[in-house]
Amino acid sequence: MHILPAIDILDGKVVRLRQGRLDAVKIYNEDPVDQAKRWADQGAEWIHVVDLDGAVLGEPQNIEHVHRIVEAVDVPIEVGGGSARSRRSARSSRTASSASCSAPRS
Repeated sequence: MHILPAIDILDGKVVRLRQGRLDAVKIYNEDPVDQAKRWADQGAEWIHVVDLDGAVLGEPQNIEHVHRIVEAVDVPIEVGGGSARSRRSARSSRTASSASCSAPRS
């Protein structure tokens, strides 16, 4: 079994939604890149990133944060939220960094 730490991004911040409600937000970190580095430093083998703004609006809204995360850590990034375009874009960045952006395999 693989456990993937998650970074849910809303308005550029790392958050958790209470029961999936956008009006019940707890901010965990102001900087998604900092959070990714923390997960990587703690031994994460993968990081799951969700663009919550993109999930709501149907197109990527936090792609710049995703790109910065991909560049900042040396672990594969799995991306959700928005559209397939956000995943393709992150995959392109990761490919340029010689790593993968697909689901982990056991």
